[in-house]
Amino acid sequence: MASLNRVPPDVIHEILINLPDTADLGATIHASKTFYKVFRAHPQLITDTILNRVVGAGLLQVARLAFYALHPARIHIPQVDNLPTEDAFRSTGWSLNRDMMSAINARTDVAQTLQDWYSLRRKDRTSLQSQLDAQELARFRRALYRYWLLFDAAMHNGFIRQGEHANHQHLDATVTLSMNIAGITALLNPLSNQELFEIMDISAFLRDLEDWDLCAAGNIAPRQVRWFRFTPSDPMSLAEMLREHGTNSFTSMRYKYLANDPAVTATQSILRKRGVSEERILDPNAHPDAIVRTVCGQDDQCSRCGVVYGVNLLGSTNMHLLSGIVAARERLRLLTFIDDLEFKEMVGYFGGIANIEPVPDEIVVYDMMKLDGADADLEHWSRDGWYCVECIKHLFRQRFMLWWRSMKHQGDLKPDVRDEASLL
Repeated sequence: MASLNRVPPDVIHEILINLPDTADLGATIHASKTFYKVFRAHPQLITDTILNRVVGAGLLQVARLAFYALHPARIHIPQVDNLPTEDAFRSTGWSLNRDMMSAINARTDVAQTLQDWYSLRRKDRTSLQSQLDAQELARFRRALYRYWLLFDAAMHNGFIRQGEHANHQHLDATVTLSMNIAGITALLNPLSNQELFEIMDISAFLRDLEDWDLCAAGNIAPRQVRWFRFTPSDPMSLAEMLREHGTNSFTSMRYKYLANDPAVTATQSILRKRGVSEERILDPNAHPDAIVRTVCGQDDQCSRCGVVYGVNLLGSTNMHLLSGIVAARERLRLLTFIDDLEFKEMVGYFGGIANIEPVPDEIVVYDMMKLDGADADLEHWSRDGWYCVECIKHLFRQRFMLWWRSMKHQGDLKPDVRDEASLL
């Protein structure tokens, strides 16, 4: 420790601002009183330097989100009325401690996961890494963190004012939803129209991701259940689902919601009061550039049918998306079976209840494409091509059973027979 005491403060300062992330900053200043003393001399400068480099876009919003998550006792219930504004995090008025840094890091990691997926679905289908430019990234991050705050507040009854409802756990569902919408409206009111459309775009993206998950979970389409939702979507659980994709571990939720996301309901109400036209509010195509300014390959055509599908085409980079787009029961309707036994084998395979792991879609699709000639149809398919969903369905219809029988003959598939009730 004596050697650290001899290190000049300006050298320690340079060491601190060049640490790789906020977690290392926290560990360093807690491990050494000398480093902590230098940090306390310029806490905001050091913090901002690291956070702006590591967290980047959306720093104010993620700091506010983390602050809310860490103060449930002081912000009673916790009520969002006591929450500092985003501008409060521009100054030295907030404390960056180890817990705060950990909360920021966790939410930044979630944002990165969702950002990569968002870019794949909305920006550039050819890359699994985010291709959002600086402005698009800033829009995405600030909208995601703001939306996430709405979810956290609703989940912790943050929009239920203390004293108005002493026993808030037994509130009527309609009252709870109404209070959530009112509270969300108050939080979103200071935002510009552009920022409100960003919130709507994030909501639509997360809802699409929920639908994809419902379809991909066991590869079974979601039941059509009428269910009112009282909170926005949960970004963290959706990011965890994406990280676990491939291990067949998906969220257990099986609802197809009837009611709008309360965040969208509140946003639409604000926009109407500002005189924004109903067409622009309700038509997603009326504000396609809320976050993404340019779409890579938006005029690209399907390699088979020649129709323009742009970012919705499937190819070598994103064929894994098929599991959440074409559900098991829909695939079953595409196929022609030899007998009831073969049909039941298919039910077990697609339903994830056979004694084998389903072969990943991307492998199945490209195996079917390689069946050109022999007993296959005369069409030519290319692994380098990009295809629309309807044409991929046609490929399943024409060649899946040929692939299946070939795999069984080779001994690569040994399905058992299960009851088909789970899919029918």
